[in-house]
Amino acid sequence: MLIPWSPQSAKIATKSNRDWVLNAKPVLLLHFDGADEAVTTKDSGVTGHTITFGGTAQLDTAQKKFGSSSLLLDGNSDYLTIADHANWDISTNWTLDFWARHASISDDLQVYVEQYEDGLNFWQLGVERQTLTFKIVTANSAVVLVSGTGTIAASIWYRIAVCKLANEYGIYINGAQDAYTSDADTDSYAGLLNIGRHGDASGYLNGWLDEIRIVQGNPFGAAPVVGKTDTINVPFKPYISWR
Repeated sequence: MLIPWSPQSAKIATKSNRDWVLNAKPVLLLHFDGADEAVTTKDSGVTGHTITFGGTAQLDTAQKKFGSSSLLLDGNSDYLTIADHANWDISTNWTLDFWARHASISDDLQVYVEQYEDGLNFWQLGVERQTLTFKIVTANSAVVLVSGTGTIAASIWYRIAVCKLANEYGIYINGAQDAYTSDADTDSYAGLLNIGRHGDASGYLNGWLDEIRIVQGNPFGAAPVVGKTDTINVPFKPYISWR
């Protein structure tokens, strides 16, 4: 269990930055461990959300970054949903991170994670034209838009993260900052959390996802900068389960 820092605890315990990363308190944590072709999974974060599989989404033991399996999505009908919750609100400090591997990729949008109220109001992290984009859309206008420049290719596992620190946003690929924006605008929505698709039944992801985590905080100690020189640690093992 993580010991909160204090002058007293600092005298009896030493924690590296990587240790804090692995122990951060997640509002969502999906290990996707289970039997091949299973259509259930557990939220190991602090809330214990119920996960609903759609299409032919399933666990796959042939590909995984950690554990026994990962989530396999076929690119035309597969997705997961989780009910609306305050956990999906983007707070002052906020982090979304996961592993992704594409079976195929093109210029078309593929969505990793999104909260979708309707076609005019949502936040979304996806890949389009083989680059990453995070956006917060309100009344059909992107009030926050963070666009990367690094190329995402097929058949490679990538560690992808979006880190928000106050008004500073950064996208990270394998620990290296790939995008930056500073924007005080934000919003909150009432809608499902979608994994692997846009909420209007488009943007299906073709590939695998593993170790999805959302934290209302800054577990990596990220400090996004306009020059895109910031780096964060890449986790070397699964995150600790909280349930």
